[in-house]
Amino acid sequence: SSLAGERLVESPEHYVDPATPYTFKPRSLSAVLDGLKIYQRPAETPGAIPAELFGEVVSSTAFGYARIDALLSKIDRSKIPCSGYGMHRHVSSPAVTIPEVEDRRCAIWEYQTNPNLQKAVRSIIGNLAAKKSSLLTGYQEAVRGFRATGLADHRKKNLFQAIGEKLRHVGRVSPHIGIARKTVLRTLEGIATLPETESEYWNDIRIRANEVLEHPDATLLRDKVYAVWGGVKTREEVGIGTLGIGVNFGAIDRLQVANVLLCALIPGSMGFMTWLTSFQLVNFIRDRSAANFTSRNEQSENRFFFDLVSELETLDSLSRASTDLQKRGWKFPSLIESEKYFFSAKNLRSPTLSWSGSGEVVGNDIEIGGGKALAITGPNSGGKTTLANSLFQAQLLAQLGLPIPVDAATISVADRLRYQGPVFAGLESEGRFGEELQAVKDTFMELTPKSLVVFDEIVGGTSAKEQLQIAEDIIGGCVELGSGTVVITHDLELANVLSEKQLATPLTLLLDTQGEPTFRVIEGVSKSSEAIRVAKKIGFTGEDIRRIVAEKKRADH
Repeated sequence: SSLAGERLVESPEHYVDPATPYTFKPRSLSAVLDGLKIYQRPAETPGAIPAELFGEVVSSTAFGYARIDALLSKIDRSKIPCSGYGMHRHVSSPAVTIPEVEDRRCAIWEYQTNPNLQKAVRSIIGNLAAKKSSLLTGYQEAVRGFRATGLADHRKKNLFQAIGEKLRHVGRVSPHIGIARKTVLRTLEGIATLPETESEYWNDIRIRANEVLEHPDATLLRDKVYAVWGGVKTREEVGIGTLGIGVNFGAIDRLQVANVLLCALIPGSMGFMTWLTSFQLVNFIRDRSAANFTSRNEQSENRFFFDLVSELETLDSLSRASTDLQKRGWKFPSLIESEKYFFSAKNLRSPTLSWSGSGEVVGNDIEIGGGKALAITGPNSGGKTTLANSLFQAQLLAQLGLPIPVDAATISVADRLRYQGPVFAGLESEGRFGEELQAVKDTFMELTPKSLVVFDEIVGGTSAKEQLQIAEDIIGGCVELGSGTVVITHDLELANVLSEKQLATPLTLLLDTQGEPTFRVIEGVSKSSEAIRVAKKIGFTGEDIRRIVAEKKRADH
């Protein structure tokens, strides 16, 4: 992702992530470090991925249904907390044009073949990883400043407890903020001086780092920073009040702490009056006119630093992944311009299964496009979902600039990747049918002729006749639009209707002579879902149920 909004230098349009526009107004150290509030590694906050980190290309539902989360865990090798979410944003917002994909491939290739660039980037990443504890703590202290330790927040504590907590924070805040400030500055300087490259992708990263360093607000990083009573401030903000003393926190705050200690030793109302008058005097000499920058309320928008860092680690992770996958024999697909979605692959295998190295993975020849959907039928546990996921994951990997597990492939670039699975109704909803139909409608409204969509059991919760008609209408609409459409279904009648009306090419997965799945596909509609076979495997056929009931009755007697 890149900066959008107030850019100092225009950059190519495809580097701007339209889903999350940021502004460049870093006027406080709190703002510089505030990105860590958003960019925590997802593993550290399970189930708490902000919606803004899902791009417009890959739907959030795909991360679960299509196992994109498993794919992401294979790709992501980042070491810095902020890069976890950055990688997530990158994967959910892949390139959507051929030039963008080629640019990413070029950036990865140049990183793989340029040892000086590789060494410089990994040095930056290594230094940041070593300082990540201070970055996190520095962020927390900078955002909070000393506001949480003022006397007004300690009405339920006695004065000595307030003093103790105040002094504890004074001692704790200075080293972490100082380290964080220097780390941010050195990181930006390192990125700005990366070796020259031919790739526009790397050049854009370097330009953006220089934009920050050349901005007047960069003095915040280079000059002294003061953690005074009102928060973290620059010399210009605190003005003459600091008397030029202090590296990490100002003289005013020292005077205030000393003042509180002195007043605490004076008993009764005299101590209170001494504190009141001297406190106001100390506050009076602070330059308040320069103390309030309006951008303090815009901290959440100032994540430029963490965008750059996460982009470095993302490219490093993608480079490592590309090297690994090419060693496994994966191939780069040929990319074609097409008004409508197209995907053709020889011996397509499951990316997640192939990458995990769990034995031999069966491949299949797949083609989608030409005005038809794919209707996948077959036995339960026969590989229908795995086949659809393989196509979906391969499309995403290709648009990330990575090779895919095929012997050869020719594909178009999708502008949307959507996966619609079963939806479970809430207590106050319109029921399962209404929930699922609304979800399908929302997905349909986002599709274009260049999109790929997978429907896993398109609708349920109504009569078979009505379900058949509605599903036929939806698939027909997708085909007429031109979107690449895959339907996974146990409804054999639906698959036959779609085939007869030339709306879909039917595919079915084969069983061997023992009735076990082979995971190979042929054209045609399955004769049965083999539900009885699965029930026998689980031990829950009609015969098993009657036996269990008889055993329960005997146990009761």
